Amino acid sequence: MKKFLLLIFSLSYFLTLSAQPFWTEDFGTGNNCSQGTLASAYTGTNGAWSVPNTGTNDPYANEFFVSATEAGRGVGNCGDGCLDTPTQLNRTLHVGNVFADLGIFGTLPADNGASYNNGGVCAGLGICVLTDKRIASPAIDCSGKSNITLSFNYMENGDGANDNAELWYYDGITAWALLENLPKTTSNCSGGQGTWTAHSVQLPQSADHNANVKFGFRWVNNDDGVGSDPSFAVDDITLDPGDPTGVSEVTANRFNIFPNPATDKIKITFHSVVAENYSIEFFNTLGQSVMKEKMENFSGDYSKTFDLSTLESGIYFVRLSTPAGTETKKLVLY
Repeated sequence: MKKFLLLIFSLSYFLTLSAQPFWTEDFGTGNNCSQGTLASAYTGTNGAWSVPNTGTNDPYANEFFVSATEAGRGVGNCGDGCLDTPTQLNRTLHVGNVFADLGIFGTLPADNGASYNNGGVCAGLGICVLTDKRIASPAIDCSGKSNITLSFNYMENGDGANDNAELWYYDGITAWALLENLPKTTSNCSGGQGTWTAHSVQLPQSADHNANVKFGFRWVNNDDGVGSDPSFAVDDITLDPGDPTGVSEVTANRFNIFPNPATDKIKITFHSVVAENYSIEFFNTLGQSVMKEKMENFSGDYSKTFDLSTLESGIYFVRLSTPAGTETKKLVLY
C-alpha cells in the first residue's frame, strides 16, 4: 500500500522544471475565526469573489463562507477549525449552514465549518435547505501563459450527486462550462471531519493567453435529510503555466496526461509531425528522475500507459523532451 507523503517543493527545482504560480489564493489568516463571513463579501488580493444562484435556493439554503471555522491544515491532515481549536486560524472557502431557529430544539449558529444542513425538516419545522449556487473567482489575466494547471487542496463528502461539489470554468466569452465533477475525498477522520487532499486540473486551451478567465465551485444539495459532512472546503489555490519553452514539433496535438490526478496508472499521448528523438521523464519534487522512456526517430501518434504503482503518492513532474525544446506538466498521484 502506498504511504501518503506531504511533499515539500524544492524552489530551485520548481524554477528549472516549471514556472512559478502566477495566481494564488489562500483566503488569508487572521487573528480571529471570522465565523459567518459570507464568501460573497470576500475580497482577496486578486479581487472580489461572487456567488450567483445557479438554480433553486430555499430560504435556509447553505452558503459559501470564508473563515477559519474550517481551517486549512495541509494535505493529509484531518479537518479542524477555530471553534474547536482556537489556534487554527488559516481561513478557507467552504460550504456551511446558515442560522436557523429550531424552536424548542434551540438555534443553529451559522458557519460551523464544512458542515452543511442536509434538510429533512422542511415540512415539520419550515427549515427548507434546497441549495444550488456557484462561487466565482475574480477575472484572471492569463496573458502570456499557456498549458495552465489549476491546483488546490480540498475535501468533500455529501451524498453522491444529490449533495455535491463541481468545478466550473469561464473563458470570458462563452457560457460557464462544467470542468469536473470533483471526486469525493476519502477520510479516516472522526466527527464528520474530512481529509485535506491535493487536486490538479488542466484548464481548457481557451484559457491560454486569455485575460478574462474565471473558475468557480458549484454546490448543490437537496432537502432529504440524507448526506454526511464534510460538505466542501478548498484552500491554497494556484494557477501554474506550462514550460514556456514549449515543444515546437508537437503542435498538431498537445502533450496530454490522463487521468490527472491518478492512482496507479496514467496514459500519455502526443503527436509528432516529424521524426525526431523524444524522451518522457518523471521527476519528484526533489528533482530526482524516477522513470524515463526514450524514443528514437519517432513520428506519428504516441500513446502509452505507464504503471506508477511503485511510486509514492504526491506531486511529480512529467517532462517531454525533443531537440526543439521541452514541455513539463504537473502530475498528482494519490
